[in-house]
Amino acid sequence: MSVPPESITVGKCFATPGNQVRRVLAIEDGIVSYEARGPKMIKGRWPAQRRASIEKFVAGVLKEVPCHYDPDFGATSGL
Repeated sequence: MSVPPESITVGKCFATPGNQVRRVLAIEDGIVSYEARGPKMIKGRWPAQRRASIEKFVAGVLKEVPCHYDPDFGATSGL
């Protein structure tokens, strides 16, 4: 497990092994509500909203990243 469960908080973003970026919207009763996008940021777009247990969310992410993260440009996509 790369990300400790206690580091998952509302507003933070995390990258998956496939460079998906997940932004935490809410955490209630051990369930994380999050929105996910592909590796390229399209200004103002976070198309998919999902829910998962905190354990499953943590198992699916590698690291915390800035919400504007772009794997081709490091921390920022310039948006």
